[in-house]
Amino acid sequence: MLLPYSYHTKKTEKEIHNLVGKPIGLIDRIKLRGIGSQRFLVQEANTEIMELVNNQNTPPYTNIELRPRGIIIWFRVKLDNWVLVLPYRKLSVFKTAEQLIIHQDQWKLKLSAAHDASLNLKFCQKLMRLKAEMASSV
Repeated sequence: MLLPYSYHTKKTEKEIHNLVGKPIGLIDRIKLRGIGSQRFLVQEANTEIMELVNNQNTPPYTNIELRPRGIIIWFRVKLDNWVLVLPYRKLSVFKTAEQLIIHQDQWKLKLSAAHDASLNLKFCQKLMRLKAEMASSV
């Protein structure tokens, strides 16, 4: 679900919490050694997202936030924030040497590391582990 998040409301918060859970608590963030990714560069995406990120003069960067039951992909477009909320239950994640490919229903993104690929590798391993843990607990 793609949502504008600059002026979020309680309704938007409730939708996000229902899909991917509330933010991970401080103690668990420390145990996980962080829940956010480094910046990724959007290489390819479906038309809705590409129209959104190509509507600016800067490169289309994004960040990923881990949640208990899914991920949130953050986009900054001009002065507005947008979020793509994806639950683990339908999420497919593939890591190649150069790209991170995220796919769920109509949403498809190909991301590459904006800076240090080794830091993103650690985040991708953490993402895969949390997704596997969620699948095994269901």
